[in-house]
Amino acid sequence: MNKQAFELSPLCGWPNFKAHDDVVEDFFSTLTLRDSDEPWVYYKFTSDSSIWELDSEIINGLSIFYEKDNSLDPDESKNMPIQSISVAITPNENDDYLKLENLVQYLLKTYSLQKKHKNDDK
Repeated sequence: MNKQAFELSPLCGWPNFKAHDDVVEDFFSTLTLRDSDEPWVYYKFTSDSSIWELDSEIINGLSIFYEKDNSLDPDESKNMPIQSISVAITPNENDDYLKLENLVQYLLKTYSLQKKHKNDDK
């Protein structure tokens, strides 16, 4: 199985990007969580991160790290600028990973994000 690990970022850079909340909303609306009988699990270990993981032995997941803003409620990620988005996709016989793959393609097209593989030198 061919695992892909990459980061997503806007061409203008995260500090100049204006649709932070829209991108985060797309994650929550697409990667439905386990409490609705879906396989995706959501973790929020710190106030400046959000992690979705496919409950599987194979790595499929998405992580967002936010810029810290001490003026915001620490439990509230809305309106927090994104610092980075990391994605890991491993195609497998279970098609649940396709939600993540389709979401990435949607984000690339809709928000003009670019994909930078972890081993890229750029």
